[in-house]
Amino acid sequence: MSLIRRDYQGADDLRLMQGLVQRLWTRRSFLHIGDLAWQRDPRAPDVAQPTALWFDGETLVGWIWRLAAEAHVLFDPAFAGILPDALNWAVAQSPDASLAISALEGDRALMAALTETGFVRDPAVPFDLQAFRDLEDLPPMELPPGFSALTQAELGNVERKAAGHRAAWSRLADYDPEEPPLNSRVSTESYREMMATWPYRPELVLAILSPDGRVAASSCTWLDEDHGVGLFEPVGVAPDFRRLGLARAICAFGLAALKAAGARLALVKPRGDDAYPVPRYVYKSMGFVVEARTYVFVRRPSRRSPRPSPTPLF
Repeated sequence: MSLIRRDYQGADDLRLMQGLVQRLWTRRSFLHIGDLAWQRDPRAPDVAQPTALWFDGETLVGWIWRLAAEAHVLFDPAFAGILPDALNWAVAQSPDASLAISALEGDRALMAALTETGFVRDPAVPFDLQAFRDLEDLPPMELPPGFSALTQAELGNVERKAAGHRAAWSRLADYDPEEPPLNSRVSTESYREMMATWPYRPELVLAILSPDGRVAASSCTWLDEDHGVGLFEPVGVAPDFRRLGLARAICAFGLAALKAAGARLALVKPRGDDAYPVPRYVYKSMGFVVEARTYVFVRRPSRRSPRPSPTPLF
């Protein structure tokens, strides 16, 4: 087997990475094309997100992408023998830092490669669930008096949408006394860049406005037309507007938008650990059914054993 590895070179490579996700996708896949659209900066190489791609001739057969203290990896099963080399490449990008990688249950090839290269499953690290819902018999969208629901196509104002996302995803000092406050890194500029990333569609990016015009709840949905499955990534409610049923309302809005766009299935990936239970309860109440969970494997430097630092919020 003669493969060529090269570093990520920009937006065209992101599209290639998404293409491999789409080609390999099943209901037991950890990644959806929307994960990459939302999380990966499509611009020229970023030292904060080192990424390597493996090619068989001109065909992309695998990639690994490191984001601070975690990484995502995907290989065509026919080339799974390259996984240990890929994992060691990711470790070498920051050899003095811990690295966490999630594997969806049932992915035996990745779990075996993680174990072979010194990663250890850590049950103390938060894990994710994978839950699906068909798009029949959808729940109604119910809004408090004075609130309104708009798509980004209708809202138009990118600055306001980005501000609403930051409000929902910046952790306040009193949100968790065990954790320091964090700021979302989403800006108006980065939001515009995301809007230029395939498969962004403004009619699938949603907002709920408060009576005073603020974005009280925000969501993006991403449609994989080949498989008819739409991913919610992310969903958030600003602190001033929590406990009003807005998370459920914007998800109901998103389900209807996905169905109108031709989707047959919706996917959410909430945390599954007991420290963060509310989102999974909301999704369960809306008919989402958990089909799998992730296991988190961590490799730590041999000279010390720190917990992996939190990944910056998107």
